[in-house]
Amino acid sequence: MASRSLAYRKLPQRGVPRFMGRASVLAQPRAELPALWKSVSFAENLVGSALPVVLTQQGPQWCWAAVSQAVLALDHRRTTQQEIVNRHTGRNCPITNGSSSTPGDCTAADGCARKCDDPHNLLVAISGWGVSLKNLYLPDHPDALAKLRVALASRPVAARVKFSDGSAHFILITRCSGADGNPTVRFLSPIPAEGSPFPVKPEEQPWLSLTSIFRLAGGFARLSHIYPRQ
Repeated sequence: MASRSLAYRKLPQRGVPRFMGRASVLAQPRAELPALWKSVSFAENLVGSALPVVLTQQGPQWCWAAVSQAVLALDHRRTTQQEIVNRHTGRNCPITNGSSSTPGDCTAADGCARKCDDPHNLLVAISGWGVSLKNLYLPDHPDALAKLRVALASRPVAARVKFSDGSAHFILITRCSGADGNPTVRFLSPIPAEGSPFPVKPEEQPWLSLTSIFRLAGGFARLSHIYPRQ
């Protein structure tokens, strides 16, 4: 059974509007996609305009799968959260959109120790797709902000926040604006905000608040890890 420290913030059990990225972006030549992430129209309006994946987590604890899906899309690898979860767990895991929890039918020879709705490690899961991310724990990296700026110059960055109750949640950082030591950081959380017309919407926090305490998904959290591409 997963320890308390590994529990992830669960998707609220309510209806979630669906969103698929615009066909015009999905149809772009592969070589042009990285440049699109840098453009104002792409990076500043990810929700409702150009994100080529559904970032809303499609299972109670699938934030790791939703962010993995976005990271893989940056490598021009179009997959689904369900495929990511199935590969990592060895199960046939149904999409529940937070409405229920299910163990899923086991298909792996090892007995499927991993469950569909268990919290899972994003770094381990995405390594199964041949993607290697750096694991930067902020207290051990006083230069984390500088490293985040460098990474964001080329692509959004996966990250982990920890809540005051010990649970955790994965997000996607898309922008860091401001030249001082307390820039505004923009990110996407796979849990949609109440009343939002889209599955998720960009949220912003000053760096010092993001790394100490801020409100997210009905709780108090802080940024604990960032995962730049190797």
